[in-house]
Amino acid sequence: PNPIRDAIDTDKDGSLSADEIAAAPTGLAQLDKDADGKVTLEELAPPAPPADPAHAAPAGGPGGGGARRPGRLFTALDSDKDGSLSVEELAAAPTGLKSLDADMDGVISADELRPPGGFGGGMGGAPGGSDRPRRPGAETPPEPKPEAPATGTEPAAPATGTPTPPAPPTPEPPAPAAAPGIDPAAPATGTP
Repeated sequence: PNPIRDAIDTDKDGSLSADEIAAAPTGLAQLDKDADGKVTLEELAPPAPPADPAHAAPAGGPGGGGARRPGRLFTALDSDKDGSLSVEELAAAPTGLKSLDADMDGVISADELRPPGGFGGGMGGAPGGSDRPRRPGAETPPEPKPEAPATGTEPAAPATGTPTPPAPPTPEPPAPAAAPGIDPAAPATGTP
C-alpha cells in the first residue's frame, strides 16, 4: 500500500498523468487525518489492527503504528525535509512531483516512481519493497564455486541430509615386471 501514490493516481494505472499531477494538492489533502493542515509519516502509516491484550505488539512492531521511513514521493514533496508535508508543500505538490519526471514528458511513469536501482518503494515509492539501499553485492547472487576433482584424500563432508555418493575405488598399482626367464606364477622356492 502506498497512500501518497493512491491519493494522486486517481485512474489507478500506476503512473501519474499531467492532470493527476495538477490535482495532487486535492488528493494529498485527504491524507491529513487530524485536519491540522499537514500530512505526517504517522498519518501515512497503515492503521493498527484492533488491540488484543493477549497478543499485543509494541508500537512500530508488526502491524503496529510507529514512524515510517519516507519514500520517493514523500521526499520529493517534503521540500524543507522536516518529515511532514505542510500546507505550502501540499499546494506546491505539482512542482515537487515534476522533479520525478526524468524524461520531462509531463507524465510520471511507474518506472520513474521507482527509486534508483528499481527495487521497491516504501512510503511513496513504487509497490513491492522499500527504499532502503541494498548492501553491496546483494543485487545479484554469487557465482557457485566449482568443485575440485576427488583425490581420495579429502575429509568426509558434513552431513547435509542428502547422501553423498561413495568415492570411486582407487586403482591398484601395477605388479612389478618379472625378470626374464622367471615364471611369475611359479611358487617361490628360495633358490634360483
